[in-house]
Order: sequence, then structure tokens, then C-alpha cells
Amino acid sequence: GMYAYLARIFESYGEGSTGGFVAEDVQLVSGDHPNGQKYTITMRTWLAPYDLGISQDVTLDGLPTGEHNVYRVEVILQRLSGDVASWRRINRGFLNVLRKRFLVWRTVSPEEKVEYREQGHSILEEASAAG
Repeated sequence: GMYAYLARIFESYGEGSTGGFVAEDVQLVSGDHPNGQKYTITMRTWLAPYDLGISQDVTLDGLPTGEHNVYRVEVILQRLSGDVASWRRINRGFLNVLRKRFLVWRTVSPEEKVEYREQGHSILEEASAAG
């Protein structure tokens, strides 16, 4: 459910977004992991201020820990453009947005979490059928 929620949030940061970044090609997929099912969100982002030309590929891996419904999240950022010093500095804001989205998830009602879980299953089934 949480990854479906995050995917929807990142999709809302599309072209014309007034947020701290623009996201494109947001994908939610699942795969096998030794401890169970893993979930991955991938996307390309451009970070504000846009005149610095900072872009990156982002991967959020939700990896099962082996404990019931406990996942570890790994964030992988791969710089595509922009100078390294600016990329590192500006990413603090991006990571802060990400952190806040995880905190907001904790406040989502149980009913909404069930809805997001169902949406996530539908998204993953569509991706599996297409690929």
C-alpha cells in the first residue's frame, strides 16, 4: 500500500509541478527477494532550481527484512546531469520531501491504506501482464 501511495504522490510531481522537483516515468514493480516480495519505484527527476540542470534517476527499493510486514527502504540516486556539488546540496531538499511523505503515510487512515494496497495490487498485475 505504501508504495502505491508513494507512486501516486510522485506522479503528481509531473511536468508543471510547483514542487521542489519534477518526476517522470514513475514505475512501480515487484520482484522476488530471499525474504519475500520486494517492491521498487523508479523514476527520473529534475531538481529545482531547474536552471542548474540537475537530473537523476531515483530507485526506492522496499526490501523485506524477514519479519512480518517489516521492510527496509533503500534509496539509490544516480546523477545524470548537473555539477556534483550542486547535486549533493540540492538533494537534501529532495530527501526531505521523501522523508515527509513517509511520515504522512503513518497518518493515513486504515481504510485508505487498504485502498492503496488494492491499487498497488492492480498496478502490479497490469505491469506483470504488460511485461
